[in-house]
Amino acid sequence: MDYMDELINDFQKKTNEFLAQHNYDLSSQKLLYHYTSLEKFEQIIASRKFLFTHYENLNDTLELKYGYQIFEKLVYETKVPDADNYLKNLKAILLNHEIDFYICSFSEQNDNLSLWRLYGDDGYGVALGIDPNFTLVSEKKVENPTISAAIYKQATFEANFKKLCNRINIITNCSKYLVLSESRQKEVLKHLYSHLFVYCFSICLVTKHESYQHESEVRLLLKDGRLSYPNEYQNGFYFSKDRFHLKGKSVDKTITFLDDNLAIKKDTVTVEKNSILSSTLDDTFLKTIYLGPKVPKGTKLNYEKLLKKYNFDITNIKIIETDLPYQ
Repeated sequence: MDYMDELINDFQKKTNEFLAQHNYDLSSQKLLYHYTSLEKFEQIIASRKFLFTHYENLNDTLELKYGYQIFEKLVYETKVPDADNYLKNLKAILLNHEIDFYICSFSEQNDNLSLWRLYGDDGYGVALGIDPNFTLVSEKKVENPTISAAIYKQATFEANFKKLCNRINIITNCSKYLVLSESRQKEVLKHLYSHLFVYCFSICLVTKHESYQHESEVRLLLKDGRLSYPNEYQNGFYFSKDRFHLKGKSVDKTITFLDDNLAIKKDTVTVEKNSILSSTLDDTFLKTIYLGPKVPKGTKLNYEKLLKKYNFDITNIKIIETDLPYQ
């Protein structure tokens, strides 16, 4: 290993260190809440698995674009070498599935009106309080999702990203780099940028506009693809085909708009939904169930019976009827 390889390895360690700062703090042991419909609730308790949706099928389709635009601005500000090519490749990675990420969303809030409306079947569903450790039966490293709190403010990662860019500038301007052959210089820069790609991509996946801050979202992420786990899988890591759930299922969405003749129109567009099932969770993952504000009062016993049907120990699970006024 030569001096440049050492610098590249140090740079990778620094990117990983900065990324780890965004990992969710498990020390508080606060429960995470997943808002869902009754149908999906039964699927979850029957299988002990959660559904992770491909990042391109997020409800807010502008999220990745928002994150990319922030990094685009910062890259030009820091004046890293070959900035245009770096941004071109970053955009291609976001769009061309060189890394595939699958996301399952949770919240730190157990009774949020907006979340009931958007994700809890308009108040008829449930919010599942789960152990944040997401303890799986499988012991494979690749089955353990990365847990990250959503980032709502650019300042949260801006300083670290600038430090990484400045480190690239220092490396590419040092005497030992400048005496390298042109091909070796390109190779070193390629390695540095590959680690910066992973940093930017990972941050983009958990960055949301500050107007969503009320959701207090925490994201669980599973990843595969050509650039995933490079130390363990030299040719990339990919989940087996049987793990995919409803692969390519078409979901119709209605769009309402005002046309040029001032007539109100409704169009239906079809969206391909790609999802993957998590590995099986340990039976103790479920701690609390909040019933939606529109769930009929007095039906708590039915939920206990459903849990018993799927062999859950209900003595360790709290079922709570919400008092949120919502009709």
